[in-house]
Amino acid sequence: MEQTITYIDDNEANLLLIKKALSKEFQVITLDSPEQALENLNEQKPDLVLLDVNMPKIDGYELCRQLREVDELKQLPVVFLTARTSLEDRLTGFEAGGDAYVTKPYDLEELKYIVKSQLARYRLLMEAEGRVEAANSMAWTMMQNNSEIGQVLQYARSLSHTRDEQALVDNTFEAFAALGLTTTLSLRTEAGEMVARSDKKPFSEIEHQLLQMAKHGERIIHIKNKYLFCASRCTFLIKNMPIEDEALTGRLRDHLAIMLESCDACIELICLRQREKQAQVNAASRTQTDVLSEFQRIIHLFDRLNENAEQAFNRLSMNIENSFMFLGLTEEQEGTLARYIEEAKEDIDKVLEGGHILKDAMSRVADSIDKLVEN
Repeated sequence: MEQTITYIDDNEANLLLIKKALSKEFQVITLDSPEQALENLNEQKPDLVLLDVNMPKIDGYELCRQLREVDELKQLPVVFLTARTSLEDRLTGFEAGGDAYVTKPYDLEELKYIVKSQLARYRLLMEAEGRVEAANSMAWTMMQNNSEIGQVLQYARSLSHTRDEQALVDNTFEAFAALGLTTTLSLRTEAGEMVARSDKKPFSEIEHQLLQMAKHGERIIHIKNKYLFCASRCTFLIKNMPIEDEALTGRLRDHLAIMLESCDACIELICLRQREKQAQVNAASRTQTDVLSEFQRIIHLFDRLNENAEQAFNRLSMNIENSFMFLGLTEEQEGTLARYIEEAKEDIDKVLEGGHILKDAMSRVADSIDKLVEN
């Protein structure tokens, strides 16, 4: 592609000379008005500027300074063509932002060499800046990706401490917010389905229909910036996927697929805990029934034992008292024997009292077991 050079000089003869000398190798545009030069340069976007110094109103040095203040032109090569030869003039040209300084009278071949060298330098500069920009862009993308991966890892770590559906919803929405996503979420557990929106608003009927149909659809479905990520126990409805940034959308798809698997596994773990808890409740209920039944049987046996013991002692006491008249005992012997009977009765009463104490204790234990299972 032919390179473009713009030559600015208020002298018509100089303009014609340079254009004739360089037109065989370059496209040469000439301007005789420094006042209009900035506007023209901004439109033309040449590859190099040849600039005379001695011009009225705005000299070449000032025009170069103004050019360097324009972002689109500040890197553009500028070569001064002038009859000024002093060190101070060259230093002024350097201070103004010039890249080369050619004094008159000049050799056209030398001028062509300087122009080509400046164009080559400019091309290398642009290529280097392009590489730097690409490297910066890649570094920025890597930093963003690392940050996003950090959010995904943080989400996975948070799920390891999640014990119920609400905590899972909160952790998931927190991760989505860190990624800049607004979402409606569906979780399906042993207790049923739970649907929630990240903005805390009620979900619409169409959202509910989408979530229900997605359960039997493909894993990832999308229309423009609306994405559905579907797993066996959870569904993410993403409402603002940044599709204008293709690279970011690609990364988020990968991140969300991992988060979906993590969320699905967490729900499975929650369901397992729910089943285990229910099994424990059922086992505790059966144990409660068995223990209480056994305690009631023991208490009933204690009641029967106490009743039988009391009846047996009463019969024995009555039979002994009735037999006094046939035993031929003296009054003193009868008193002694009656005292023995009374002492034995007191001992038996103590035993029966201990039985009642044990019965009460067992009743309290049974009540405690009943309350423990209820809680």
